[in-house]
Amino acid sequence: MNKSPITHVVWTLAAAGAFAGGIFYQKSQASADSASGNQLRAAAASVGAGANKKEGTDAAAKLPPALEGISDFINKYRNADGRPLSNEQMQAAMKDVLTESDPVKSSLMFAMILDQLTPENAATVAAEIRARSTGFESMRYVGLLAYKWGSIDGAGAMAEATKQEGPARMMGGVASIAGWAAKDPAGALAWLAANPSTNDWEKSGMERGLVSGLARSDAAAAQKYVAGIEDKGERARLTQVIMDEKLKQGTDAAAAYAATLTDPEMKKGAFESVADQLYRSDPQKAMEYVKANAGEAFSQGAVGELARRLSSKDPQQGMEFATSLPTGAARNDAYKNTYREWAQSDSAGASTALNAMPKGADRDAAASGLARTLAGSTTPEESHAALVWAESIGDPAVKQASLTEVLQRQLRDPKTAPEAETYMANNNYTPEQQAAIKTAPQDSGRGGRGFGPPGGFGGRGFGR
Repeated sequence: MNKSPITHVVWTLAAAGAFAGGIFYQKSQASADSASGNQLRAAAASVGAGANKKEGTDAAAKLPPALEGISDFINKYRNADGRPLSNEQMQAAMKDVLTESDPVKSSLMFAMILDQLTPENAATVAAEIRARSTGFESMRYVGLLAYKWGSIDGAGAMAEATKQEGPARMMGGVASIAGWAAKDPAGALAWLAANPSTNDWEKSGMERGLVSGLARSDAAAAQKYVAGIEDKGERARLTQVIMDEKLKQGTDAAAAYAATLTDPEMKKGAFESVADQLYRSDPQKAMEYVKANAGEAFSQGAVGELARRLSSKDPQQGMEFATSLPTGAARNDAYKNTYREWAQSDSAGASTALNAMPKGADRDAAASGLARTLAGSTTPEESHAALVWAESIGDPAVKQASLTEVLQRQLRDPKTAPEAETYMANNNYTPEQQAAIKTAPQDSGRGGRGFGPPGGFGGRGFGR
């Protein structure tokens, strides 16, 4: 049985935290050849190998402050002959890791013993995490373990993940398949093809993990895999997973890559990822980037979402942005989202401004946005005003779409549902039309489409 939408969000947020840990570990491994990486490994090895006192002191002096005091831990859990830790040693090491009160130091200790993870002792680590930690503290370790386990024993890691339930199953599976795909793309692809999930949410998460791992080891393979996805929305979202890796090279490089894509949905996902990252670091640059592409179909979602974010801080800034755009669908989305957001904080001010707008596409879009927000109000006056604003729209198609959205939102609340029922009856809606409105997919109530999926494994959520 599929989980409820609320549970899905909780799963995603929880798993995202654990998966981020997997990303951190993979990045630290990838940077091992850098000067700082070599210095850290050399220092840790010198201390851990039981070098003479002077050498140990010199090595410890080179370590970051967070590493001070763990030389005994390194010495204790490093076999002189180079053998990896036995199950008994790993169990003892995990006890020390999980009872360390400093979370930074604990994470560093954990990363160090993960270097000695084997298919034989991995299950012991998992068992100790389950036995000695809970909640978000547990997540800190689960993602790291699953990613590393997947990279050395993909089949074993996935077998462990499938034994779990709820968030642990999701977190473990996604991080494990990512680690597997980064080291053995063919093996990970074959496993996923042979073990399709019957849960849509889990299937989506596993695909994100797979693409994330592929993007780290072979971007061309990741792009090829995503291009073969039939669902258009999923193609866009999975492209954003690839973009997470591209953006590590900088927004200019990521934008250049996005420009090379020819699939409309992949281009849309890539464009939204770049716009999202630019907004986080430089909103002005984000506006320039989005406006420069506002006439393209792939930019529409990003334009509307940027307008929403700007309006959430300053409605006038959202209005200025919307007004600066060329006429078309993207500009309409900008006006709609500006008024949707504006009405959240000042419905009277938004209504006054809308009354002053001349008739036309801009006003129609703004009215649909205002009506949509007012329709979610529990006060009879604002709920009724939503229908009035929707009725004022001149374009027949926009008007009908707005009325449908308003009625759907009114029908959700017992306090406003009677007015929606009365409106449909008084305006000669057929039983079939009424049924269609009641059963049509409803939006999430969010002010914009968003740059990326609502959280998850790779992919970006605008402004989060």
